[in-house]
Amino acid sequence: MKDTKKIIGQQKPAGPAVADKPVEVRASLHFKRPKSHFKTNGFLKPNAPRHVLKRPDIDNCLKYILDSLQPDVIVDDKLVVKVTIVKKWCNNEDEQKTHVELMVVE
Repeated sequence: MKDTKKIIGQQKPAGPAVADKPVEVRASLHFKRPKSHFKTNGFLKPNAPRHVLKRPDIDNCLKYILDSLQPDVIVDDKLVVKVTIVKKWCNNEDEQKTHVELMVVE
């Protein structure tokens, strides 16, 4: 989660922040799998969890993302009318990231 501001900051729009338009947010949070999910040969164990069932809670992640968008990307998070967010596993630290897409809803 700590990389959210960095990623958003790198990709924020060149123009002014969105104001007075409905916005859809799509986000994916990629968490590094613990070593216990892997066999000694480096392959994933068959019983490794498919879903991320650890903290942080998805609602707290969403709040952090929406707060980090204000006021530079969107004027206020009250403009958000639709959200899709998912927590996913990744295999190493280099793949950890928070990916956020914003779309103005017509």
